[in-house]
Amino acid sequence: FPATIATTLTSSLLYKPASIRQLAVAASQITKSILFPSNQSTGRIRIMSSDAAVVSEAPVVAQPDDGDKSKQQQRPQQRQKLVLKVPKGMHDRPPVQMSVREDVLQKIVRVFKSHDAECLETPGAELKEVLTGKYGEDSKLIYDICDQGGELLSLRYDLTVPFARYVAMNKLQSMRRYQIGPTGPASHDPRRYREFYQCDFDIAGESEPMLADSECVLILTEVLSGLGFSNYTVRVNHRLLLDGIFQCCGVSEALFRPICSAVDKLDKCSWDEVAKEMSDKGLADEPIERIRQLVLTPRGGADLVDQLRENPALKGNAMVTQALDDMSCTGANAGLQRPVGSVAGGGRYDKLVGMFTKKDIPCVGLSIGVNDCSLYWSRCTRLRSRRYTTATQVYVCSAQKNLLEERLRLCGQLWRAGLPAAHSLRSNPKLLTQFQYCEDTGVPIALIIGESELRDNKVKLRCIASRKERLVDRDSCVDEVRAELASLAAAQQKTEQ
Repeated sequence: FPATIATTLTSSLLYKPASIRQLAVAASQITKSILFPSNQSTGRIRIMSSDAAVVSEAPVVAQPDDGDKSKQQQRPQQRQKLVLKVPKGMHDRPPVQMSVREDVLQKIVRVFKSHDAECLETPGAELKEVLTGKYGEDSKLIYDICDQGGELLSLRYDLTVPFARYVAMNKLQSMRRYQIGPTGPASHDPRRYREFYQCDFDIAGESEPMLADSECVLILTEVLSGLGFSNYTVRVNHRLLLDGIFQCCGVSEALFRPICSAVDKLDKCSWDEVAKEMSDKGLADEPIERIRQLVLTPRGGADLVDQLRENPALKGNAMVTQALDDMSCTGANAGLQRPVGSVAGGGRYDKLVGMFTKKDIPCVGLSIGVNDCSLYWSRCTRLRSRRYTTATQVYVCSAQKNLLEERLRLCGQLWRAGLPAAHSLRSNPKLLTQFQYCEDTGVPIALIIGESELRDNKVKLRCIASRKERLVDRDSCVDEVRAELASLAAAQQKTEQ
């Protein structure tokens, strides 16, 4: 750069008369742009004439511009230590829990498909205007997403509203669908998840009265029974019945939904807590006492319907009469009596699709809490057997060194036959280490190859549980493995019985 500065300043002296001070300023600017584009530095510049004689020396100070100062102020002085944790209300699902969930979902989906359901997937986020105004008071529990591409988005609160949007958008008249996926209610209650899996089954379209509703209740009982639950109760209710009770008790129609939201908490809260919430929402003491006398009626079956028909406080109310006439399956929820609580719920939403289009499409469905079912299933199966997280059925072992390629060939033979197989990723693993891996991960069979087996075109088949070994032909090892797996499965089934 000295040559560049000298040439530039020489040209200035030759063609543009200038004072030494002006040349010093020019040199300062050149030095700043070349040497110190962003940092503050000091130095001296030598100004030369056309005959290369020294004219003068001037101190030069390069100052950062205002933009550089702002960048320096924004730069953090010290990097904060990252605290590794998951957000509140959310959890990692380790392989053991995911293995349980996969089993639960497989059983649930099998029931859904047996009732002619199709699988549907909708986005994890929807337009904010699609979700707002659909959940009543729960609308405040919707996560909003920052503006993305000019659209205001929110995370879905459940799977029902996205399904209604899908039906309306595609102008469908009927559909049976199931959907499984995460939802994200923005709850600040530490007792509630902020992300959980829902498993929904819904029927959209016209049907005979109560026919689709009763099938949803049937599906719910099939799912719970298929998961091995026997100690559960299915509770059936009718929204019109509750609205009629409110009307008979003197509750204004504008408070129906807020008061209903409070009454729905009776399974989890005491009456005093529910009464306080109703009072906070503007309901007087007299209606609250009337509601208490009616909603705290002991639960029952068909006999309870007859008791409600004869209740003088409810006689003559049109909504109560209609609800009791078709009181069977308009809404239901199922609970495991202990230790999980409510694990599923459902109901009818005939007006939801009409919020997106001019035509109402009757809909009814149910939602199963996969997290709660998986938790209970895990507790029930924990004592029966140890749970393994891989589906590997065969582990290929080597008895001597330098047999990595032979292990790969044998694994390829098993993979092509559709058998889940694995092997060590080390070139010369110890045989006992390979056996220990099988025991730790639940791999039932090990195939062992060594120099003698390679010479005789044989493979040693080892049952990990019994530790029995036998030689089999290399060409027929796939059939031998399948026969051994079938024998082990039959023995396991007999033991469980």
